[in-house]
Formats: sequence, C-alpha cells, structure tokens
Amino acid sequence: MLFATNLNKCSVSDRNHKGIKILRMSAHYHSEAKKLLAACRERRDRQNRQFAESLAKGYEATLHTEGLVPVHRIWKRTVAPLWQRESDAHLFVVVLDGCSYPVFLELLYALSQDGGFPLGVKPDPDGRVAGLPALSALPTVTSHARGAIFLGELPNDPLVAETVFRDEEETKTDKARFNQNAALGARTRRLFLKSDLGDGGQALLSALQDPSVEVVAAVFNAVDDQIGSSNTGATVALLPESITAFKPALRAALKANRRVLLTADHGHSPFVDRTLRQGAGKAPRYAVLAKHDPVPEGFMEIDLAGLGGPPQRRAFAWRSGVYLGGQQVGFHGGCGLEEMVVPLAWIERDGLPADEPAWWFGRGALAEAPAEARPVEPPIRTPLPSDKLLPKTKPQLSLFNPADRAGSLPLPAALVDRLSPDEKGVLVLLRDNGSARASELAERLKKNPGRLNGLMVTLRRTLHVEGYVLFTDERLPSGETMYRYQGKEAQ
Repeated sequence: MLFATNLNKCSVSDRNHKGIKILRMSAHYHSEAKKLLAACRERRDRQNRQFAESLAKGYEATLHTEGLVPVHRIWKRTVAPLWQRESDAHLFVVVLDGCSYPVFLELLYALSQDGGFPLGVKPDPDGRVAGLPALSALPTVTSHARGAIFLGELPNDPLVAETVFRDEEETKTDKARFNQNAALGARTRRLFLKSDLGDGGQALLSALQDPSVEVVAAVFNAVDDQIGSSNTGATVALLPESITAFKPALRAALKANRRVLLTADHGHSPFVDRTLRQGAGKAPRYAVLAKHDPVPEGFMEIDLAGLGGPPQRRAFAWRSGVYLGGQQVGFHGGCGLEEMVVPLAWIERDGLPADEPAWWFGRGALAEAPAEARPVEPPIRTPLPSDKLLPKTKPQLSLFNPADRAGSLPLPAALVDRLSPDEKGVLVLLRDNGSARASELAERLKKNPGRLNGLMVTLRRTLHVEGYVLFTDERLPSGETMYRYQGKEAQ
C-alpha cells in the first residue's frame, strides 16, 4: 500500500520542475521560490526513500505489483489486450529516451494546443485524463531499460540470455532485441533509432504509411541529449516541433489508422548543486560495490535478484540530485521516482492533455491545519419544538454571484446541477467576458490561483465526458494560463 501510494503521488508533474522555471524567469521571487523548492525536494526525498525501501524489501515483487506496468511488460499488459480486441491493429510505439513525467506532460500539453491536428489522451470511463502507471527497470540506464522495452523481457547484464537469444553478438543492438521479442509473434516490425532519422524522418514516415509493416517503433533522443549536457544552468525545455520527425510521425501514424503508444525508457533526476556530488563513479546514480565498500550517501543497496546482472552488490541513488562523477543537467540510473516512473499512454487525435491528479491540490499536497478540538455536547433530551417544516423560500437572485446565472449556460439542466458553485461561476464569468486569466478568475471567485487551475482541469474533464467544450486554455509567456470562452459541443 505504501508503494502504491507513493507511486501515485510522484508519477506526475513535479513542482520541483516548475520551481526551477520560476527561478530562471524572474529575480523578484527568488527567496520564495527557493523555499518552495526546498520544501518540494524534502518531500520528494522522503517519498523516494520510502519507495527505495519497498524495492529493497523485494525488487522483483515490487516491480511486478498488480496494477503497474513495468516497461518489459508493455507488450503483454498493454498491447496484447488491444490485439485481442483488434487482431489486425497496426501499431506505432514511440519511446522518448530519458523523458521524465514533467517533460512528458508539457509535450502533451503542447500537442493538444495544435488547432489543426490536436493530439492527446482520451478520458477513461470515469472521466479522468491520465496515462497508465509504468515503471522503468533498475538500473535506469538506457542500455538496460530500453533493451527491456524492445526485448519484452528484462535483459541480463551483459544482456545475454540463452533462452532468448541465438546469437550473442546480436544482443548488443536494440534492433536485434526487437526482432527477438516473442510477444510480437509473427508480426512484421521495424525499429528506427537516432541514426535512422538522419534523413529528417522520411524513411520513418514511409514505414508508417506501409500497411505491410504491422509494428513500427521509433526512439527520439531529444530529452536524453539535453540532460546529458554539462550546461547545468539550463533546464530541459522542449516543444514537439523541436524534435526531428516527432510530430509528423504522430500525424502520419494516426492518418494511417495506426494505434499510437507513447512511453519512455526512464526519466531523470535534475542537477541541484555540486554539494550533492558523492565522489567519482562510472555512472552518476548507480554503483557496483566491492565486498566491504560503504554505500554512498543518498544511495541504497538493492538486491536485483538476478534481474539486472550477475550477483553483485549494487547501490542506487534515491535522493534527488545526488550524483557521482561529473555534473550534468540531469542524471539517471538510480531508483528515484523521477527516474523510475515513466509515461505510458495511448495518443489519439482530439485527445486532451493529461490531468494533474487529485492529490495535486488536495489531501497530501499541502500541509493541513490540525482539526479544531470541540467540546463534547450532551445529547438532546427534550423534544424538538415543532415537527412542521415550513416551505423553503426561493432564494433571491444575487447580482454579485455569477453562479446564480448558470441556468442560462448552453448546458442541460441536469449537468448544470452537477457542477459546483465555483464551476458554475467560472463558466458564467468566461461567457460574460469572453476570456480571463487564471489570476483574474481566482480574484473574482476569491480562490487561490493554484487551486483555480485545478478546478478548471476538473471542470474541463466533466464537460468533455458529456460532449461539451465551453472553454479553451493557453499558456501565456508569463507562465499564467488564459482561458477563453468557446461555447460549442465537442466533436
């Protein structure tokens, strides 16, 4: 239960990521931003340690927890059910090398804002817009984690398993692993790596349009290339258009009626400062220990039970930003949630950007005030003065409460009744004004701006499930969100 709770809390957009952006954008709130970052990192470190302890108690059992999808089980747990329903379904599997969940959410948001060809995630039956919980494998390094995706099994270091491979030399390439993936059966397949995209992605686009190739997969290295830089003054910032052939490939696949599954081999832990360096090392967040070697500070020894190489003592970094060797924009190899939790989602046309989860502005996200102690009142021993109930008087229409005018919205009365007063009020305000920034709506409704954005995500989801789109949102250069009234049914 502790494992599942921590995964739910940390598998989505990280405030640490946003806090760093605040520091880069303005010098006016540095002290406040630093305090926020310190609090976020302290919370993340506490959760990372609990997660690492779960792994240390039993790596194999934890990795295969029911309800999660380890990357080497994507084909059996995510793709196989699709082929059971649609045996002739063609597939395009996208692997974003090193893409953390915050970067994935930003890319997905940008894709959904394309008015000509919006891409995103369709809501589930409960109206939630979210991907699937997925976990990378330890060590969270490309050769191991990406190999697990394409092989469909956890490769054994040096990635040779006689029961899977026939030729030991072939095990050194992802294409050989992909060809050996037993979960694909006899389906034709083709994999495109970084070297195959040197033509701008033309060969990839041709393969996606070729119905004789049933499974096409491609690796995009844009995120991993950025985090490998030593320019620690930069943050990872990507637009879909800046990734060679990424957006055209998504469009081509959907136009060719392929199902598109997007994932990553691993995430990354951001550079914090040099004080977190723990010495030299061949890998920044993963170390092989000799018999009497101490475990580095911020690392934890975890027995992988033969699922990550031959029997050896291994330690993995759980604390965010801790590293060995030289500094980089981002690190991976360790067992932090930001490295192990990876995106996994079916991408569709006219989908939505993924929701921030309920915990973002709810229980567990913010410090809660202790409950006020109230004296115990004696039970009522006398009868009530009257059992007669007076009829309720109709409330007077308030000129100061926009929610009172929600009946005039182009929505069914039953749907309006399900909305909260704040949700009704914000729709009326947008209709009356045409557009408004989040801060303006928050001030009008007397709400915290951060909570306002959470309210808008929930409202958009509720309307979308019923087939309505009454507003759009866009991110302004200042970082604030602008909402615009649209007032039409969803297509």
